[in-house]
Amino acid sequence: MTSAVANHSETLVPLMRRAGFRYVFLGIENILDEDLAYARRLIDAGVPCELHVYPGAIHAFEMVPETTLATQAATDLRRGLERLLRRRR
Repeated sequence: MTSAVANHSETLVPLMRRAGFRYVFLGIENILDEDLAYARRLIDAGVPCELHVYPGAIHAFEMVPETTLATQAATDLRRGLERLLRRRR
């Protein structure tokens, strides 16, 4: 997530709820405070949110797929997508 998204979450969260977002997956990078606040707004608005924080990760860490953190993030994302698809059935 970018800082711009986090800064506009007051607008985005209600729109996401009205649009029927049933699930949000957040992979946190380097703007932790803003991302945590965004996740809290989603949860408070009733949008289910799965939050993952990867300590020690740098921006775009998933671009180096052979690292332990990138492998974990890819696994978490895949599992999150699987949960989302199961909810839609």
